[in-house]
Formats: sequence, C-alpha cells, structure tokens
Amino acid sequence: MKERYNSYLPLWFLLVMPPLVLILLCFNFIMSAVGLLISLFMLGTPDAFTKYSKNVFKVFGITLLLDFVSFILLLIPEFFHKVSFMQENLIYPLEHNPYSTVVSTIYILGVFLIVISLAYLLIKNKIVNKMDETKKKKRLVKVMLTLFVIPYLFFVPSSLFIKEEKSTLEDFRGTIIGNKSDIVNILRNLNVSEYINSYVLIDHKEPYTIYVSLKDIEYNHLMMFESDASVILALVDDVNEVIFKMSGKEYKYNINDINEIFGDVKKKSLTAIEERYSNIKFDNYIYYGRLNGYDVFDTSEVCEENLEKIYEANETIYYIECSTLDNIKLYKKGEVISLKKAFKNGIVTIDDILSSNLPVVMAAREIENNS
Repeated sequence: MKERYNSYLPLWFLLVMPPLVLILLCFNFIMSAVGLLISLFMLGTPDAFTKYSKNVFKVFGITLLLDFVSFILLLIPEFFHKVSFMQENLIYPLEHNPYSTVVSTIYILGVFLIVISLAYLLIKNKIVNKMDETKKKKRLVKVMLTLFVIPYLFFVPSSLFIKEEKSTLEDFRGTIIGNKSDIVNILRNLNVSEYINSYVLIDHKEPYTIYVSLKDIEYNHLMMFESDASVILALVDDVNEVIFKMSGKEYKYNINDINEIFGDVKKKSLTAIEERYSNIKFDNYIYYGRLNGYDVFDTSEVCEENLEKIYEANETIYYIECSTLDNIKLYKKGEVISLKKAFKNGIVTIDDILSSNLPVVMAAREIENNS
C-alpha cells in the first residue's frame, strides 16, 4: 500500500508536530510566565518572587494539559470521516474554518467552553486556593491566569494562515485516495453532490475504489454516474474504480470502461469530458449507458404502456419496458442503429442486453398465454 498523506493539515494539528511543537512549548512557557507575573504584580504581594518560582511550572503544566485536551476534542470528529454529513458540516470546517457552518460553530464553541472551564478549575484548585490572599485577590488571579493559559491558537481558523491554492476542479488533478480533503472537494463538485448520503474510500485492496451511496435520482441518472465517474478517475491518480449505489443497486465504473470512451481518461481535460455530456442527445434522451462500444439512448417522447417482447427462451419471455426496440438507439461515431436491428444482426445478444442497464422485464411463458 502506498504511503498516505494530507496536503492540508489544520493549524491545530500542525501545532503538535515537530518542529512547531517546540515553538508551541516556548510560547506556552512565555504565556505562563508573563501571566503569572502580571497576576502577582496586581496582587501587590511582598513575596511575589517566591510565589512565582513555586507556581510557574505548575501554570506551564496546565497550559500543556489544555493543549492536549483541545487537540483530542478537535480530533474526535475525524473518526467519523466516512459519514458525509460529518465530513461536510464538521470535519472539513474544523480543518479550515470552524465558524463556516452552524454545526462546526456549535462544536468549536462547545470545545472552547470545556477548555476554559477546565482551565479555571485547574488554576483555582492547583494554584490560587493554596495562596494566602483575600477572596477578591484570589478571584482576580483566577480570571487573569485563566485568560493567559487558554490555547487560543487551537480555535483560530487555519484558512487565515494557510492559503488554499486550488480554486477550480481541474486543480485537484493528481489527487490520491489518501488525500481526504481533496476527495471531499471533488465530491462536492459532482453532478450527484446534492444526492450523496455517504461515501467510503476503499484503499486496503486494489483496485482502489470510491464508493458513493446516493438518494434516488429521478431522471437520467446513468448519464450523471458515468460523467462523474469519469471526472473522479481523471483527477484521482490511484483510483481505478467508482461505484455508485442507489435504491439498493450498484453501478460500477472501472478505468477500462471509461478509457474505452475517452482513451486514457487520466490525460483528458475536464473540458473534454464535459463536451461529451453536453451533447444534445444527453439533454433530450434518456441515456442507458454503454453496450458493446455503443452509447444507448431511449428516443421515445413518452413512456409506452405496452411491453414489447425482445426474446423468449424455455419458459421465460423478455420484454423491454416503457419503450420500443425501434426507439432505443445505439450510437457510435456517426453510426446509428436501433436495438431491434442490432439484436437481429447479432451486434448485441440477449446476454448483452440482460447485463446492461436497459429496462428489461422477465415473465413466465404461461402468463403471456393466459393473457
């Protein structure tokens, strides 16, 4: 398995990685020392130096604990990355701008309240309660130190410091399956984006696959699936299969299927892919996918009520639903042929038709005889 990495790590994640962790430690110690000095100065206590030397490392330890707690609380949503709602509304915003969605804003404010409450309690119990001062002075020290030890950098949007260079979908070309942020951005810009329930990145075995579960799409879903699979396969280097699941049925598109249409899709521009699906046939007719190198369209203007028989064998009769064999057309490089003629001439077989996405209905022979 190839090494995985993410090209855009949030600021709060970078803070715990070397060498930035050393900078964070120095920053924490400075804040601890300055905060304690200011607090003791405001107390006006005569033994300020003694209290300072006794408590400075305690305050420093509290800042480290608060950093750890903040990091863990912000990391928890990452374990739910397979849930598209969490990805869209919480995980991605926390990595970029936690105040960009209602869910992430509520979460980050909740984390902040937990951290500030923990800071106040630790300062109170470990430091201030052990000082021989008046209640008023103790309250002042608790508030001052709490304000100094809060890990504010964990709550600052990463987008303020890290510039996102990718502004168009084409900019994501070369993405790998382990680059979760880029995968999410690609999925958010597909035709099916508004119908996505969830997705899974399958990278423990080859072919690496993106599996997308969808709500029902009422019209021309096969055109949307094929075009979106083409975009994913063009942009994500190590993904060789895309599977869409809708209404309990899986629609698989592997790299060989798509290369049959475009040549090497990895080298095709998104403009070239878009040009294919902006053809008037895709706008005016229902697309049933590919069949032996042909694009299959239903050119019927209305759904036919009667079922037309395609084939019969043994005790089974096969019908085409909602159309006629003459209205279902096969297109390939200027050639147009009806399904009836293609079947008659042996261009397609009954097995080809049954394995395709054509609306085939099977019935027992005796049902037809009784009718």
